[in-house]
Amino acid sequence: MTRFFVVLLPAGLHLVGRPAWAQGDAPVELVTSRTPLTISVDDDDDDEDGAQDGNAARPSDADDEAVEIVVRGPPVPATDMIRLGGRGLERVRLFDADHALSLPAAIPASRLPVTLKVVGRRASAAHEDVLLTAERQGAGGPVAPAAQVALTVVAIRFVGASNEVLDPSRASLQVSNEITDGPSLPRGDAFDLTSEDPDNFRIEVADPTPGAASLELVSTDARTGAVRDRIAAVGLAHGPHGGAQRTAFIRLVADDMDRSAPGVQGQVLRVALRDRVRVVYRDATMDMRVGRPGREDGAQAARRARFDIVVVRLSAGGPPSVGVDDADATRVARRQVEIANEIYAQCNIAWGDPADTRVRIVDPPQATLLAVGDSDGLPALGGVIRFRVGGRPIRPLATRPGWSPIETATALGERIRALGYGAEVTHNVRTDQGAGASADVLARGAGGEALRFEADGEAPLTTDSRQRVEIGSVDLTDQLDDFDNMNASSGTLEERTLIKTLTDGDPATIDLYVVNRFSSGARQGEAFIEGDAGPILNAVVLDRSGIRQERQSWTQSHEAGHVLLDQPYHPDNVGPDRPWLLMDADASLGAVSGPKRLGEDECARMLSESGPPGSLLRRYDAGVP
Repeated sequence: MTRFFVVLLPAGLHLVGRPAWAQGDAPVELVTSRTPLTISVDDDDDDEDGAQDGNAARPSDADDEAVEIVVRGPPVPATDMIRLGGRGLERVRLFDADHALSLPAAIPASRLPVTLKVVGRRASAAHEDVLLTAERQGAGGPVAPAAQVALTVVAIRFVGASNEVLDPSRASLQVSNEITDGPSLPRGDAFDLTSEDPDNFRIEVADPTPGAASLELVSTDARTGAVRDRIAAVGLAHGPHGGAQRTAFIRLVADDMDRSAPGVQGQVLRVALRDRVRVVYRDATMDMRVGRPGREDGAQAARRARFDIVVVRLSAGGPPSVGVDDADATRVARRQVEIANEIYAQCNIAWGDPADTRVRIVDPPQATLLAVGDSDGLPALGGVIRFRVGGRPIRPLATRPGWSPIETATALGERIRALGYGAEVTHNVRTDQGAGASADVLARGAGGEALRFEADGEAPLTTDSRQRVEIGSVDLTDQLDDFDNMNASSGTLEERTLIKTLTDGDPATIDLYVVNRFSSGARQGEAFIEGDAGPILNAVVLDRSGIRQERQSWTQSHEAGHVLLDQPYHPDNVGPDRPWLLMDADASLGAVSGPKRLGEDECARMLSESGPPGSLLRRYDAGVP
């Protein structure tokens, strides 16, 4: 930190009852970064060790409220001492290196210059009622005039919706779940005003310094320290009997649209999860974080979700489904992470740095899935199955009458493994019109690559007239076949081919696939959730329309919400229509009141359904993968 020092000159050269100083006696100086010196009661928790900084054994390097005072002077006899004292010192704590000083104290002059740290302990009762002095003394007593620094200790407090004081070592600030310019953000600055939104807060200041002053609110990135937003001049209003002052209520938001909401400017600050919100008042500061540390439990602890993004080309070697080229497609894909960070800050969930999110741009899978009994799940009558995989024929399989699709698929997997390949056999969920559940087979080579299935010469895939065997491919030239209410849990053959072939296999990620269009034309995105008990889970598919309306429908965050909530339904399907909610079924509005809000009940459900260790929501802090 760069510091600009101001020299505070020694006090008067002649004091009553004191001898005149001999010529050549060298006084000491007290040097501080600013004057007049105002510091805050150090009640925040900059190092997040769970204790207020003012009670620490020594200030940590993270303690921004600790102010340095340098005691310096010219070379003096090694036997001289520097006596530290003053008045009102019960209001501060003074530290020398690694230990607190019990004042009055003495420091050998041979140690000069000495850097001390002072932190506020109790608020001042009067302006500059704390005076720190440093006096050089020799064997016979004082040998030079004393230097002094006067300071004022102010109390800066974060105050909650009911005007309760928030303890930064135990609580945190929260991004609001409410519509930014709605009535739940009180206007005005009446001292006893309260808020119905528990996430709104205000700042309280106790300062005996004469004259009016305003404060500044600044949000900074916890990892880089870069300023994200600021409110330059926040007014303060006195209570009915003087004394402490309070600001109007402040609301935290996570995107520029909310930051620019009409009618509430000066009351809205943009942040991201785990940002530091700093109050600056007469150069004194106080900090509080957005969300609690990820190492903690509880609803306010930061959690991390991750996307693995797959952009599918329109054809092999062709252009990507979105963007003008691969670089543009990657940029568009990573913007979905940026938007998700904005939306899910309401629930103390971050999706990480968009630049660190993996984006794959791939050809559509061709002939990589073998489906048995697709849609109908019918049992076998009996027949012979032949095909080639990875260019090699399997040993023909004779099915037995009555075999279910999963029995047939399991036997085919054994034939594939006999060729030295890997085989993944999955049992699908029965469709609403199916007699039973279908099953799929995927073959992989030694490097994990999906292998191609094809007919073995002129022979049909199967001679069974009832239990069908089909090869699945993805053809986006006629758009992606999407599920309907009858097969939503299992997905279509084309969807299963896409997802099962390209999945990253990581249960801690949500796989996000980007395609050009859905064939039905009725949707922009879809989600496969764990609660459906199918082999496809934690997957989201978006088309170009969903991407195009990213901050109108917030489709990517809506579909991810289905996964995190493990809930296929929409709140307006089972209750009144609330079009400002993210999980609304059909709302679209690029405005502050658009479908972007998550209720506290939904946040709690996400933590419950997706939050246990090893699942989709991991413990998180900025800078931690």
